[in-house]
Amino acid sequence: YMGSLNLPCFYLYLHLKTKMAEEQKRMPYFSSREVSKHNHANDCWVSYFGKVYDLTPLIHEHKGVLVQPILQFSGQDISHWFDSKTREPKTYIDPSTGIRQPYCPYGRYVHIPPSDPTTAFDTDFGTPWWEDQK
Repeated sequence: YMGSLNLPCFYLYLHLKTKMAEEQKRMPYFSSREVSKHNHANDCWVSYFGKVYDLTPLIHEHKGVLVQPILQFSGQDISHWFDSKTREPKTYIDPSTGIRQPYCPYGRYVHIPPSDPTTAFDTDFGTPWWEDQK
């Protein structure tokens, strides 16, 4: 029995409900508690700007000192590392040189260039991990 059900509104409701279900399938939700369980080199998740990223493959690929800041914050939100407008790592002006530098208070991390010019920094890594949508 449909009674006084307004059919266009009913179909709009079904459409919106279906769209929301599709969106939930595409965008899994992880609580901060769930993320906090993934807090070591063999299972390293971080969140930033409301999304969760599994950085375990990055940690395994780049063993050494440059993964230490990431490991220190594994299982946590690292949004404070990034500018909320540009979504790039935060920067500051180095008072001794007057040059804009990446702000890395916990140490330089993977894909952040060193502060001094060097030929040892490989710029052929493609997309930095914080921009990679995988």
